[in-house]
Amino acid sequence: MCYDGKLFVLSAFHCFEKVDVRATRIDCGGRENEHFPLKCWSYFENPGFIDSDLRDMAIFEVDMGRMTDAEICRAPRLDLADNFVAASQLPKRCDLILEGFPYELAEFSPEFHVTIRPSCKLLGIYEGPTERLGISKLSIPEFGNLGDLNGMSGSPVLAVRQSLDHELKYCLAGMLIQGSVAGKCGYFIQADVLIKALKRCVQNC
Repeated sequence: MCYDGKLFVLSAFHCFEKVDVRATRIDCGGRENEHFPLKCWSYFENPGFIDSDLRDMAIFEVDMGRMTDAEICRAPRLDLADNFVAASQLPKRCDLILEGFPYELAEFSPEFHVTIRPSCKLLGIYEGPTERLGISKLSIPEFGNLGDLNGMSGSPVLAVRQSLDHELKYCLAGMLIQGSVAGKCGYFIQADVLIKALKRCVQNC
């Protein structure tokens, strides 16, 4: 994500609860960190939110000072602004797209001696906000060959809109925190809540 002129990576905090993040994600080196280095991370133990699911956010700031201009330009991002559309403003039953990296599809590369997790796109339908503040529900009609959503937490949930000239446009609806193949549904933290969390990170830097 790009916010206030800085790049951030958003993920679900529960993915890192038993991980030494500093050693394994920030100071670990490797080819990925050479071209996309991370500077620090933030999470919210006492965010003042009512629902515990809203604490399920981990925000990593990208160390842009260690990147070249070309690397910064190539970095995929969604530009966020304070007037970003809230999930509550999305039309009911609008189309959504999730893209993440499920563990089920991971393969070990003997050539590079690394585990490669290919991305997976799923189509969803917005079912509206839940009773839990800041949390919305989506249904997922089809999963293809995917039998487990483990590893998809933290995936961006994108709303798809078609403009008058029939061009497809995307906006961030939120971030996936729970999902079930059996239940054919998932839950995500709404984009406006994510922006409030990013504001805190920017203010505290």
